[in-house]
Amino acid sequence: MVIPKHTVDQIRRASDIVDIISDVVLLKKTGKDFTGLCPFHSEKTPSFTVSPDKQIFHCFGCGEGGDVFSFLMKYQGVPFVEAVQSLARRHGIAIRESATGKIINQAANPKDILFEINRIAADFYHDILLNHDAGKPALQYLTNRGLPVDIIKSFLLGFAPDNWDSLTGLLRRHRIDPAMGEKSGLIVPRKTAKGYFDRFRNRVMFPIYDAQSRVIGLGGRVMDDSKPKYMNSPETPIYQKSRSLYGLHRARTPCRQTGSVFITEGYMDLLSMHAHGLCNTIATLGTAMTGEHIRILKGLASRMILVYDSDQAGIQAAARCVDLFKTEKRYDDIRILVLPQGHDPDTYLNEFGPDAFHKAAAGAMSVFSFLIDMAVKKHGLTPNGRVDIIDDLERPLASLESVDGMMRLAAIRELSEKTGIPEAAIQERIRRSSGAIRHTGKPQPLVTKPVSRMDRQAVMMMMQVPEIVLEIHEKCIIDCFDDPILKRIGDRIVGLCRNCHGITASELSSTLMENLDDPVERRLVGELSIIHQEWTDDACQKLIFQYEKKRKHDLNAMWIRKIKSAEADQDDQTLCQLLKDAQSALISSGGE
Repeated sequence: MVIPKHTVDQIRRASDIVDIISDVVLLKKTGKDFTGLCPFHSEKTPSFTVSPDKQIFHCFGCGEGGDVFSFLMKYQGVPFVEAVQSLARRHGIAIRESATGKIINQAANPKDILFEINRIAADFYHDILLNHDAGKPALQYLTNRGLPVDIIKSFLLGFAPDNWDSLTGLLRRHRIDPAMGEKSGLIVPRKTAKGYFDRFRNRVMFPIYDAQSRVIGLGGRVMDDSKPKYMNSPETPIYQKSRSLYGLHRARTPCRQTGSVFITEGYMDLLSMHAHGLCNTIATLGTAMTGEHIRILKGLASRMILVYDSDQAGIQAAARCVDLFKTEKRYDDIRILVLPQGHDPDTYLNEFGPDAFHKAAAGAMSVFSFLIDMAVKKHGLTPNGRVDIIDDLERPLASLESVDGMMRLAAIRELSEKTGIPEAAIQERIRRSSGAIRHTGKPQPLVTKPVSRMDRQAVMMMMQVPEIVLEIHEKCIIDCFDDPILKRIGDRIVGLCRNCHGITASELSSTLMENLDDPVERRLVGELSIIHQEWTDDACQKLIFQYEKKRKHDLNAMWIRKIKSAEADQDDQTLCQLLKDAQSALISSGGE
């Protein structure tokens, strides 16, 4: 499918890149630009920059950059057309196919059909819960668990009746292709006969939303001791557990307002948190935290608090998360709250209330306090136990060297205080271990040759002052470039400015990024686009004069080399001709 260029341009103009990226990256105003932690690699110091003036982004850490379409393609892993369609839907812009002029039927997109199936199912189950006799036991179950009706309605909770084909029949009445219903995971083909049956039966239902508040899947919970206790939609083209978080659509704004996010493990824990006013809460969906989850959350809040039960399963889940955060180098951003024995967030809040929870959260442990406590409880403080504790913590502490040296010193001091082992002994043990650990995690920058500073300035000037480009072309300034990469970029800029009269700096940057395939060229353009420098007429002419002066210098140097070569060869005839040619050339170029 080909989308007309004027439609793509219309969608680009309607899309504020700061607004789009702010959905997933926590951006802070820094001068004219916005900065944040890059969503494409692990980092502690923000190197990700978004320019609202030029409508582009660039990461000085990993080199990723581009316009709003490039961002969605990279972040969501979708092709260009799908990124354009996504933004078109967001802004209510109709897309017509360039070949036929026909308006594209968005519902024909398989992903849109899956969104619609999930929406139909969520509405159906919600209606049964609130308005049908079959849903009364489930509604009583939820209210007995302390959930108010406004939370039940807000999260569109529902009930799947104890029938084999309630949803299957509804989708048939909506004329939904059964194959798409199967692809959604909500209906399942029969093994011994033709047809389908409902995946969820006799369960309280929890719709799962994406960040755009679209239903991407559902989870179901039994109300008795049946197994499995929880069941989720299988993974589909619109639902991947490693990228999905329950409650994200409701928690996004509260997370940004408070600067923090609570991370729980289950539906009921999250709903109880929201019911008690702790709306900056999300939950994982029957899977451990992933690197994708962390990258999503770091775009919403600067502080993450993992909330776990005090039982062995909760402790093990916290330990797994610590390993993940170690890989992502996010130690300083997280705290771990292990609730008192016998409590999960739901029971704790219902018994003690939100004030007590806030007080407990304020005392949440750092990663290494948690690891030390776990090791002490596991091994005890006998002489052999102390050795085992150091064995357990040796590699995590050594890995901190590349993350935060001060944090490692604080962790070693705390470990010394709790075990009675001298700090110096722990330091020496860690020092030996550090040499054996190879630190990874931050992508290496592209290896390029050093680029000419003056050529960088010239390309930067051309990108930020497009009206000077034709003068640069007429004076053959690009021919004087030393750097071949910047020369190619300069030629591209000239071509764009000649074909698009009156192009703005923002349009030039975006169009140039679209047309560059070479990663080194794209990185250079991204860097030069994002750097702000005032280019007055005097500054532009001064740089042009420097190139004209350089051309004369290079011309002089060339003639001198040739003349010296003729002198060395004692070739008087060639020498005489060279002197005449040099004089003519220098006079014609304005030399002396």
